Amino acid sequence: MWDRFCPMQAAASLSCAPHAKQVDAKNTWRKSFSRQEYGNVPTQISAKHGCTLMTTTWRAALAAPVFGLALGLSAAGAVAQKAEDAFGTWVHPENGSHVSMYACGSRLCARIVKITDDQKTDDKNPNAEKRDRPIIGLVILSAKKTGPNRWTGSLYNRTDGKTYSGTVTVSSRSSLSLSGCTMGIFCKTATWTRVGG
Repeated sequence: MWDRFCPMQAAASLSCAPHAKQVDAKNTWRKSFSRQEYGNVPTQISAKHGCTLMTTTWRAALAAPVFGLALGLSAAGAVAQKAEDAFGTWVHPENGSHVSMYACGSRLCARIVKITDDQKTDDKNPNAEKRDRPIIGLVILSAKKTGPNRWTGSLYNRTDGKTYSGTVTVSSRSSLSLSGCTMGIFCKTATWTRVGG
């Protein structure tokens, strides 16, 4: 029920060294420690060791704020991802193409830098004048920052030639979700991973 606590050695090992001749001095210190600085601390003086004895319950109470501080620091370390973490090259989860996301002014833009299928040109585009545009280098996203880790704008789908309302949400340094919606009702969301992890 009791633990020894030596004020002169608390920062080192919380162990006690025999100082029998200094019991009176320890008694004086105990009164100051228990009443003036820390309130009514349940302590006793050991004449054998010259150390303050405190209940494990009170020691737990003393340790609680320190533990709480550690948890707070740990939580602070788990900072939410920034919208700018979207910059980089990402893998499309369905067709394996690589898309580079980059800053274009204050916006987020994305262009195709690698494909794994046979679509060489933008042949699904409803505008006939654009159907000869090469897929490599095609800009498919333009979005503005709408949250701490989010971008919202227009998303072009080369496989059907349609433009959707797109939202990019950064989940971590290595993953993000991209949602495409039609009329703000019919939406599809996919998780993209960063090239190279």
